[in-house]
Amino acid sequence: MKENIYLIAEIGVNHDGDKSKAIMLIDQAIEAGADCVKFQTYKTDLVVSRNAPKAKYQTEVTDKDESQYAMLEKLEFKYEWFPKIIEHCKAKGIDFLTTPNNFEDIDFLVSLGCKEFKIASYQSTELPYLKYIAKYAEKLYISLGMATTSEALLAIETLQDFDCEIIPLQCTTNYPSKIEDSNIAFVTTLKSFCNTVGYSCHVNSDIPSILAYACGATVFEKHFTYDKLASGPDHSSSLDMHDLKSYKNTLVSASKAFGRSQRFPSKIELENMKGMKRSLFTKKNIKAGDVIDFSTIEFKRPISGGLEVNYFDQLRGKKFKKDLSDDYQIQLTDIVL
Repeated sequence: MKENIYLIAEIGVNHDGDKSKAIMLIDQAIEAGADCVKFQTYKTDLVVSRNAPKAKYQTEVTDKDESQYAMLEKLEFKYEWFPKIIEHCKAKGIDFLTTPNNFEDIDFLVSLGCKEFKIASYQSTELPYLKYIAKYAEKLYISLGMATTSEALLAIETLQDFDCEIIPLQCTTNYPSKIEDSNIAFVTTLKSFCNTVGYSCHVNSDIPSILAYACGATVFEKHFTYDKLASGPDHSSSLDMHDLKSYKNTLVSASKAFGRSQRFPSKIELENMKGMKRSLFTKKNIKAGDVIDFSTIEFKRPISGGLEVNYFDQLRGKKFKKDLSDDYQIQLTDIVL
């Protein structure tokens, strides 16, 4: 069965503001089996006030005395990097994706020919922003963390007014998030509105992703790093190359296990049934003229070479044509028809 998993390695800001690390992470994501790498596009001045405090999860893994502005400024994916990074992705055969944070970012990315974008959870309820980006997009991934059901569906309906493919992702906005906050059943709701849906996973467990696949998700996103012990806001809640490869293998295994809605014996089952299914055997020594009933016939393995058990109802009451020994596999030629 062909796998239908699309895995996004969310590099985000884990390049540490270093272009060479960004390229290294792209190459590692490819080796791990990712289909796409994603970065953050922003200019710090347009994203956050100079005195804005850090998010709770950020204060737990970075300098508490450092402002959010100072942290983000160090981690910018510079505009001048984009042409080379995009070209590197094309050359290596992996999709490039990014999350613009404001209108200027969108305009810049469109000028480079970008037609696919990711919308972060915090942007998913900003209708003017959604309308602006949808004008330029052929495909939009949208995380729905922090949104209510009505807000999420309004975002999807708003985007459906534009000529672009919409791929909504169930997401819990916390890093890492708790397994009990996963709410994977919402994937089923999303599937009723969009052909392709996904799950942006921040949980330190593969269970929610397996359940998401069972609910119809085929797009999966995971934060990705070169070192989980590196200094920065997202490294500790990210997967390294070994982890991402294992995660991809888990998803592929889940897709293989899921199978189809119809039941067909597998190739190995067809082979095994020869020795495991039963056929009609004599229950004792038989004399010609004995009647076929439960006193003369029993069901035993194997089925190969004999008559299926379901022949019994058709043959019951008929007579044996000749003498037969006990434990004999009955043939039609042994019966008076």
